[in-house]
Amino acid sequence: MFLFAPVLYSLVNSSNRKRSFVNLLDAGILAIPLVFWWYLPNLTHLMNHFEITVLAGDLEGDPGMESLLGWLYYPRCLFSYYLQLPLAGFLVWGLVRAQKGLRRSPMNFLIWWLVGSLLLLTLLKAKDPRYVMPLAGPLGLLMVMVWHERSRVIVAVLTVAFLQFVTISFPTPLSPVKVALFDLENDTDYRSLRQELIFYQTRYFDVAGPPRQDDWRQDDLLDVMENGNVGFVPETAHLNPMSLQLLAVRRGKGLKILRLGQNADSTQLLSSVRFVVGKTGHQGISYLTLYNREIYDQLEQLKWPLVQTWELPDHTQVQLWRNPTLSP
Repeated sequence: MFLFAPVLYSLVNSSNRKRSFVNLLDAGILAIPLVFWWYLPNLTHLMNHFEITVLAGDLEGDPGMESLLGWLYYPRCLFSYYLQLPLAGFLVWGLVRAQKGLRRSPMNFLIWWLVGSLLLLTLLKAKDPRYVMPLAGPLGLLMVMVWHERSRVIVAVLTVAFLQFVTISFPTPLSPVKVALFDLENDTDYRSLRQELIFYQTRYFDVAGPPRQDDWRQDDLLDVMENGNVGFVPETAHLNPMSLQLLAVRRGKGLKILRLGQNADSTQLLSSVRFVVGKTGHQGISYLTLYNREIYDQLEQLKWPLVQTWELPDHTQVQLWRNPTLSP
């Protein structure tokens, strides 16, 4: 997808289009077998994930092509999450100043690369700021190239980029968490991603907070559980089924972690799991935890014994239940 626009631009502007087209076919003949060597065996898995991603776009309320927010989504992401205000200012200033020279290659090539890729991404139903990450490279090149005649400005751009990286990566008590327009307060479902314009931010979506080492009791959970299926109810940044599954693999535990509470059929899986991991307080994104309450109610109705409770750093508790119908 990200190569379509630059390849098409190069082909159209080639002095010998026929020769360039033949070279492109030759490259495709060589590359396709290598690419398909991985894609064909994993095609079903990829299509399943694509369907999940499209469904996630509906659940998250991603703006579509019929709205202005949909067309501005990825340009806004580049300015908000990848550049932020100081570097975005340098880029806009440079583009306005160098507009007469933008028709010259390679700046025009970079602009078509960015615009074409952003247009293709906009046509996709599901949207996420991470999808545009491959364009960070050409965006950085363009920022430097619009100032290629002003070496002092290039030094200033690189200096600002370095200082911005340091202040974001190693925030001080005086660093603002987030300076933005159109963001939503107490946004636990990331709804602000649809509209916010960020000038400066020291935390990645304010999910995990600043770097620190907290004990989310996952080792304690694994110490208690034997091999078998484990149901997992919460879906939070620090405590989720994938992180526990990864730790179980690293420790050589024969556990299979099953996500419960994501759909109405989750209660039917209770009979197949030996343990269930739950959590008090915030459960995670609302549309991914719609049926968590039903799982907890079923545990109470079926009188599953509570094995142990641990305190968590966010002042909630993680709890472990055991299936009474299965042998310990």
